[in-house]
Amino acid sequence: MESSKRSIARKAMTAVIGAVAVVIATAATVWAADNLVPTQTYSPTCSAGGDTSGVLCKTDGGWWYFYSQSSLEAGDKTRVADVLNDEYAPTDLAVAQDTSPTYSGADETDLILKESAVPGTNDGITWCNDPTSGYECDQHYVDIQPDLYSSRGLICHEAGHAVGLTHGAQAYPVQSQTDPALGCLRTPIGATQDNLGSQQVTNINLIY
Repeated sequence: MESSKRSIARKAMTAVIGAVAVVIATAATVWAADNLVPTQTYSPTCSAGGDTSGVLCKTDGGWWYFYSQSSLEAGDKTRVADVLNDEYAPTDLAVAQDTSPTYSGADETDLILKESAVPGTNDGITWCNDPTSGYECDQHYVDIQPDLYSSRGLICHEAGHAVGLTHGAQAYPVQSQTDPALGCLRTPIGATQDNLGSQQVTNINLIY
């Protein structure tokens, strides 16, 4: 009789563990989420525009060349290189610093970073200079507010937009803007949010 009770208890515990595993797996699937354009929540066609366009586009290939203009201070340039090499180079993107940038034609430098006045209260903004087709952009610019300390989190965040990563509100399914799974794509950007995060790496690798 006791043996039978233990058997029933064991089966009940197994069922509970199985149910918990399903819940965990389901939660992981829900935030296997798409936060790289286009998503089911966010899919405007990529368009050229200055700082006010507000359209997120993804870079148009797996090779990703970047260049920091002279308007950025030496320390900012170093942080740009460190962030792109530490966070984005380990993904399936082939990241490289362009020592001689190209601003037009078929082989444009993919990402240009510079200091420039940013509208509103933002510290930085990313915009497409040369849309190709659909949701892709051949050349992105990142503008960083002049005389601002360009934190790792800010650089990681704006570079993420140039890859095509969105905030939580544009992800599918929609997430909180401060969801930790967003890594440095959380908003507002915090001092400790300077890592890309595994979810963003997964989404990048699925596309590139």
